[in-house]
Amino acid sequence: MFGRVVQPRSGTGTVSIANNSTTTVGGSGAVVLSGITTSHAVFNVDGEGGQVVTVTTPTTFNLTKGADTIVVTLAPDYGATVTLSNALAAAGSKVLNLGGSFDLPSTQASGAYAGTFDVIVTYQ
Repeated sequence: MFGRVVQPRSGTGTVSIANNSTTTVGGSGAVVLSGITTSHAVFNVDGEGGQVVTVTTPTTFNLTKGADTIVVTLAPDYGATVTLSNALAAAGSKVLNLGGSFDLPSTQASGAYAGTFDVIVTYQ
């Protein structure tokens, strides 16, 4: 999602990717390396057209590398409920886009961080 990032020499930088973008942005000294494919998260919800579904996404999740942690704040382009496209009795769908951001202090241990989170979709 975020690609390769270099922490600032001092202080705390920020790293973000918008929920409608494939570009990771570094700020306050954090540098995003080029040549790495990045993207916001995209989830496709399929079901009966016209149905309202509840979407549950955490507000944050952790990227970890051993005992080291980075807390990512998620930024969805959807609310707690969404309506699938088309009318009843037809196939419907909805694309959910999700970006995020995190602070990156100069003291953060370098390395490959990974994490997961659940997106739960429930018919109402």
